[in-house]
Amino acid sequence: MARRRQRADGHCLWPNRKGEDPLPGASGIPPAAGNGQVPCLVNAEQAIDGVLKAAIAHLWFVTIHPFEDSNGRIGRAIAGLALARSEDLGRTFHSLSRQIAKERKGYSGSLENADRCGLDLTGWASWFLGCLSRAVDGAREMHRQALRKARFWTIHARSPLNERQKLMLSRCLEGFKGQLTARKWSKIAHRPLLTVERDMRELLELGVLSRDPGDRKKASFSVVVPDEPSL
Repeated sequence: MARRRQRADGHCLWPNRKGEDPLPGASGIPPAAGNGQVPCLVNAEQAIDGVLKAAIAHLWFVTIHPFEDSNGRIGRAIAGLALARSEDLGRTFHSLSRQIAKERKGYSGSLENADRCGLDLTGWASWFLGCLSRAVDGAREMHRQALRKARFWTIHARSPLNERQKLMLSRCLEGFKGQLTARKWSKIAHRPLLTVERDMRELLELGVLSRDPGDRKKASFSVVVPDEPSL
């Protein structure tokens, strides 16, 4: 564990991620963070916006850097707790940690910039809010795909589909990238091209697949999922 020092005014001072004082000179980190008040910040019923509270708590914790390992993971858990409380829920329905992992470079850069700027919150909070927004968008898209897949299988619960067709259709409904062609299907499913073409013809006749507009020599197909009926 990193060794903390105590300033003349009694506030605790921890090294940052590089083992240096977290701020230039002897100013150290904010007294509230240095004295172990991150839990108080998360738990307090203050006027500060809950999302900003999450951003501040995460920044303070990773800047204090109290452990040799897992500071980022714990900091993300603290931020998640603050976000859940800001929404009056026991859990969140998006994954900030997953989104941070996708944007690791931007995450590390924003923390480093905050360190260099004396824990100025502007840049960090801007990045944090953007990351959270993208996490929510990602969760919304996952939810849309899950409903779309459930609707498809409800419609085709009694359709005469073989196991090969079911497996490939499931793959397509889970976010298949690029165009679906017979050759690509054959390669992914490890099936002979003639077998795949026969399966695809059957799906076209059932209305499960539709042919995309374009060159018939390089035909591509899409899974047909009716839109959800409007209320």
